[in-house]
Order: sequence, then structure tokens, then C-alpha cells
Amino acid sequence: MKHEIDSGVGVVAVLQADMDKPLAERFRSYEVRYDGVVTNPDRGQKALLEHFNLLPDSVFHAMTGLKDRADLGEKHGFSEELGRDDDGNLLVWDNKYHCEEDDASWPDPHSCQCDDECPECGASISPETSVWLGPKEPILIAIWERLEDRGWAPTPAVAP
Repeated sequence: MKHEIDSGVGVVAVLQADMDKPLAERFRSYEVRYDGVVTNPDRGQKALLEHFNLLPDSVFHAMTGLKDRADLGEKHGFSEELGRDDDGNLLVWDNKYHCEEDDASWPDPHSCQCDDECPECGASISPETSVWLGPKEPILIAIWERLEDRGWAPTPAVAP
């Protein structure tokens, strides 16, 4: 599968996905053209990550074969040591929280760096620290960031 991304400023990224390869190796075949001149592969790797989010959703989902983050974890060998939430999303963030109000501290792994409820007073608390436990390959991190959690839906805007 092949797709060209034209940035409109003389840069065209050509992504080729070998659908028979594992996801972390699928995007090894690509090139980037600056004003029609193909760059070397090392520069292409960096440009791939820079241009990855410009893929239209339909092309992104076709090239990865994924619908959401839970799908990524189920199909592509993420560590089984990572827990999963009720929707099947991998708990790739080790979040640590601290509530100043009652001096409570607690760890709570999540699929994202999200607020948690203080177990003592119920206040909404942002993570004090978050450590990424997910894959280290840059392309898998880019794919993770592009996908939504399973079961997550944005809150619809309410007209005033």
C-alpha cells in the first residue's frame, strides 16, 4: 500500500506499507521528496514521523489495520505485563498522584496521562509524575498517539 502526502511547500512524503510485515517494521519502505529530489533513508525516517499525522484517517487505519489503542495492544505484541482497563486499553502510563488537601499519594496506571479522583476527598487530581511503559519504537509511539482509547468519545459541545 502506498500513499503520498503533499505538504504544499515542495515536500512530498511517500509512505509505503508492507502489510505482510509486523507493524513496527511495516513503514520501513518510504521516501521523502524535496522539490522532486528523493532524500536519503535516514532523513526519510525522521520525515516519516513528522508527516505521520498528516495521513487521512482512512489511509492511516488502512495502513495500520487498527481501529483503536486496544486493537493495537491485542494485535501487535505489547507486553502482557501491562494491565488493561475495562475497555481493553493497555495501561501504558504509570501515573503517580498527590493531593495537597489531605496529603494522600497513590499510584494509578492508565492508558493516558489523565486526572484521577483522590481516594480521600474525591478531588480531581492531575498526575504528579507519569512514566511511559509502552513500546520504545518511535513508529509504534506515533501510532499509539494517533489512535483513540477504545470506549472513549469526546464530550459533545453544548450550544449556549
